[in-house]
Amino acid sequence: TEIYTLSLHDALPICNSSSTDIPEGPAGQLNGAKAEPGSNTSPYPEAFTLISAATREARAVFEMSCSLGDSMMPEEAALVMSSSLRKWIGFDCFAIYLKEGDSLVRHYMDGAGARLFAPSPIPSGEGLSGWVLKNSKPIVNGNPTVEPTYLGQPGLPGGMCSALSLPLSSTDQEVFAVLTLYSAEVDPFSAEHLRILMALQAKFALALKNSL
Repeated sequence: TEIYTLSLHDALPICNSSSTDIPEGPAGQLNGAKAEPGSNTSPYPEAFTLISAATREARAVFEMSCSLGDSMMPEEAALVMSSSLRKWIGFDCFAIYLKEGDSLVRHYMDGAGARLFAPSPIPSGEGLSGWVLKNSKPIVNGNPTVEPTYLGQPGLPGGMCSALSLPLSSTDQEVFAVLTLYSAEVDPFSAEHLRILMALQAKFALALKNSL
């Protein structure tokens, strides 16, 4: 389980031609590195990896931002979020929980894994999503079986094994909802997936808030 504290400024890598902080790869120093004659190995493997990841993230953010409108019905906004994310992040269950008092109440859930979760409230600080609400921090590859609403048996086939969870804040920075993705795979979520969600956090939150 990885716990991250990121700002929107950290969501996507920014390339600055004047920067001297150039990553180094296994092929040698990037400054002045040259590939061996006849070799198909790039002298800049990490640089190309970063550029590729940034391109995917920027494209994902652009496409999903275009799909989210400012005036949607509550279920429509959640459905658009879920269907848009599936193209870029693999998951078996999509959930949005709304804060009501000191608890999270299930607002929307879809996917094959939805049958494994009861519609009961999640107290703040309890389980994975409750922890995200209380601490206002995302979790990557957390354990979904600790959710108080989880009905499955840990370790059995078809159960949920990992989760990516993100707090959603209103314009006053008050957390009013939690978005959680559950997966039947072990540790399928990456820092790149989190960056995509972080880059869309404000747009998701605005679309959801306006729909309520």
